[in-house]
Amino acid sequence: MRPLSCSIALIGVVAFWTGYQPSAMAQANNPAVSSKSSASTNGAFSSNVNTAGPIAPDKTHPLDLNAASAAELNALPGISAERSDAIVAGRPYRSRYDLVKRNILPKDQFDRIKDLINVKKP
Repeated sequence: MRPLSCSIALIGVVAFWTGYQPSAMAQANNPAVSSKSSASTNGAFSSNVNTAGPIAPDKTHPLDLNAASAAELNALPGISAERSDAIVAGRPYRSRYDLVKRNILPKDQFDRIKDLINVKKP
């Protein structure tokens, strides 16, 4: 009987560690309840996916100048709606330094955002 109780305890620890939620299955089958779980987990486990929106640009998640929307570019420090529209209109870019070479941004403004942007090679 002792090995069985150890197995049950181990299952409980694993379920707690993985975030298992028994009521999540009932919520997944009820369309009236808003789903907080990821579709890939079938509703059995809670999701750690960021659903709040796009990630703010930083050195680890820079914006791609050729793919970012005008709204995303406008979120960069010192970039106005007019500047973001000019960046979008000037696509495609081969390098982030094209913003200065093409006179889309002044050098001092570019220096403030250069670590927050990149150009992905196709």
